[in-house]
Amino acid sequence: MLGLFLALIILIGVWIYWGNTTILINRIEIHNPKIPNSFNNYKIAHISDLHNHDWKNQLIDKLKKESPDIIVITGDIIDSRRTNEYLALVFLIEAKEIAPIYYVAGNHEARHNYYPKFKIEMENLGVHVLDNKSVMLNKNGEEIKLLGIDDPSFTKKNEILSTNSDILKHHIKNMDDGFEGFKILLAHRPEFFQSYKESGMDLIFSGHAHGGQVRLPLIGGIVAPGQGFLPKYDSGLYKEDDSQLVVSRGLGNSIIPIRINNNPELIIIRLYSKQ
Repeated sequence: MLGLFLALIILIGVWIYWGNTTILINRIEIHNPKIPNSFNNYKIAHISDLHNHDWKNQLIDKLKKESPDIIVITGDIIDSRRTNEYLALVFLIEAKEIAPIYYVAGNHEARHNYYPKFKIEMENLGVHVLDNKSVMLNKNGEEIKLLGIDDPSFTKKNEILSTNSDILKHHIKNMDDGFEGFKILLAHRPEFFQSYKESGMDLIFSGHAHGGQVRLPLIGGIVAPGQGFLPKYDSGLYKEDDSQLVVSRGLGNSIIPIRINNNPELIIIRLYSKQ
């Protein structure tokens, strides 16, 4: 009986170790009639919440094999408690050789005094830092608009911008140039999906939730920053009206150093135009 118990403990330990050291790929298809025909089968690799984790070659090897058209990063590439900018920059140097990188900052970047210098270093590498900025992705003369917003903790609240939702809507509105085509938003926090939707975003990439840290069958994540217990938006694809939200479980940990039933993930998105 004791031997069986010890064997069970070992198996659980191996399973937890595997679940924290193995990156899984989550493949998601996005169908929307606003997607131009030239962007059919367009591949986007979504990375979030690295928190300075050193994946050696595992993450880069997966990116090389997938060969995406672009790579999007939705914040917390560094961790404010144990910051190692060198690790983050080495990853970016290798990743930018695979595909163009578009990046927005998370709450951990906002906490870190070094971030302004880190941002300059990223831009010097050729990373597109979308700090409340937008760019047009062009293919065969057709366009998609890609927008990025800083984490709301970068912006000081005032009488007008009194909530995080107000701040995010304000930044999105400032990027409105009347473009009526397909719009993709990079935003660290998924809990503001309603604000993104109300701002006319068609597809949103987010992270921050860490998949709920511990995932239970049929229930999902247990707890997520900004959402508390049993978070509504913790992993995968969510659809509301004409907007779709993709939430990454992330690739690293912060306050809670372990994941259970919640592998780190690389999300691969393919865009398709509904005919």
